[in-house]
Amino acid sequence: MRKVYKHDDLKLQQGHLNQAFDLLVNTLFVTYSDTKFSTLVTNATRDPVGAAEIISRNLEKVIMVKEWSRSTTSIVFMAFKKLISETSISPIFVQKLSIIVTPKMDRTSDEYCLPSKYKKYTAEHSGKQLLLSWIQLCKTTTRNKAQSVVRQIISFSLILSSGLGLDVDCFNSEKASNVQLDDVKQVVEAIPTKMELDTKIRFTTIILKTFYKAEHVSYDMLTTWVKSIPKRKKKESIETDIHRLSNRELELIYEAAKENIRDELIILIMATTGIRVGGLSNMTVANVCKTIGKDIVVNDTARTLEKGNKMFSFVLSPNVKALLHTWITEHRKAHSQYLFPGRGDNPLCTSRIGTIVKNIGKRAEVIFPSSCNIKSKDPR
Repeated sequence: MRKVYKHDDLKLQQGHLNQAFDLLVNTLFVTYSDTKFSTLVTNATRDPVGAAEIISRNLEKVIMVKEWSRSTTSIVFMAFKKLISETSISPIFVQKLSIIVTPKMDRTSDEYCLPSKYKKYTAEHSGKQLLLSWIQLCKTTTRNKAQSVVRQIISFSLILSSGLGLDVDCFNSEKASNVQLDDVKQVVEAIPTKMELDTKIRFTTIILKTFYKAEHVSYDMLTTWVKSIPKRKKKESIETDIHRLSNRELELIYEAAKENIRDELIILIMATTGIRVGGLSNMTVANVCKTIGKDIVVNDTARTLEKGNKMFSFVLSPNVKALLHTWITEHRKAHSQYLFPGRGDNPLCTSRIGTIVKNIGKRAEVIFPSSCNIKSKDPR
């Protein structure tokens, strides 16, 4: 089939077609213990409705193992249906195929902080229940409230627990409460992450004292451990903000961004408001404008969800308002609620925005620091 059906003929991306073929092969094997497509054709001809029900449920099983996101699942399933509809298989069978796509998760919920595989488990799963209880403890008994930080702590707790021989899915609370600091040190210092050691120790402190209820590790012992870490030398600089771009660099970046209205708008919003990339990603059309009759009216002020689930409000300059109106009414794809749509119904992600900004910098021949503030004193 791979030699007969090409992505150009089916008007699909090569990657999506490859995933559709992979989904077909795995589903055939799960259903019939072989990968012959003719077996499926025969069964679909004999009983298209019954065969569609069986294949639909097995498709869901394969997708669960693949751990695809909602958007990937939807795209690959549509590619799968398009692929088999080109064959001699029963059209009724194709029409009756359906899968249950996991509903979009609330970004403020506790489940959002879970690692991907635990999000797919049922509420009765013991490991999922334990991690959700840890998330609640973290939010209610520590100063760590932001979803992103809690997610990091939970992910780190899985690595630490595994290193200490503690299985989260069948957790031994007695063994956890009796862990020794020397064993913990060996595991933590050997964890291959980009995280600084002092951050690892801060997370470890929360895990040991809040999650494990460790009896043989005191706060004084953990404090001594932190103090034993050599202090990082600060880089000397005569500038007050080494990450801020100069006005000349901003001018060059803005000129380079004018090649594309989306790029120009991204740079202009960041330069005139000081908004973070995450806030820009989360911004919806409703945050910046309203509809009066058939007309789109851009607001004087806008707001978006920023770091720590806080709303960030800012003023829109006349130039930004004019560009926003042009972008929304003439250029933006209308399939998403977000101001800058990404794949499916998702926003343009932060990493993609970062890549866009860096590419603009390359065109302007401006080298960005590892972390920089695109903020201008002159709001255009």
